[in-house]
Amino acid sequence: MTVEGRVDEFTLPNAGSLPNGIVAGPDGNMWFIELANSRIGRLSPMGELAEFPLPASGTPLSITAGPAGAMWVTVPSAHAVCKVTPDGRAMTFNLPDSVIPSFIASGADGNLWFTEPTGKIGRLTPQGGLTEFPVSTLDADNPHGTADANAGERKKDLLVSQP
Repeated sequence: MTVEGRVDEFTLPNAGSLPNGIVAGPDGNMWFIELANSRIGRLSPMGELAEFPLPASGTPLSITAGPAGAMWVTVPSAHAVCKVTPDGRAMTFNLPDSVIPSFIASGADGNLWFTEPTGKIGRLTPQGGLTEFPVSTLDADNPHGTADANAGERKKDLLVSQP
């Protein structure tokens, strides 16, 4: 949508891809996940569209811009977080089966933070180091908590909200 209120629509090459979770990337493009085909999409301000397959098998859930200009995507059913560079190269950080990364945010500390439906907050370094923190106020029966990791560098400053 332009500042004048004009809406431009773009047709995706894969019908039924179910685009979701659009975010601004550090490269000036808009990035989104495709729920139906395990892809990430990039849309330039000029309307140029590119799609990239995610290496983790499963449905992506959440996307955020992160360190080094990369986009980071959670794939809960694969117990994985994928990193996608601006040119579309993707790599997977496979997590233990007990870790179910849900909604992800980039932190001011240079790490990625995500909620888990198991009542934990996960911290993933850009190199793949994982630390989990139990959060007693997160409803373990509700996997739809969201994280705002821009609140600060300490885990106690990570804000968790639920619908």
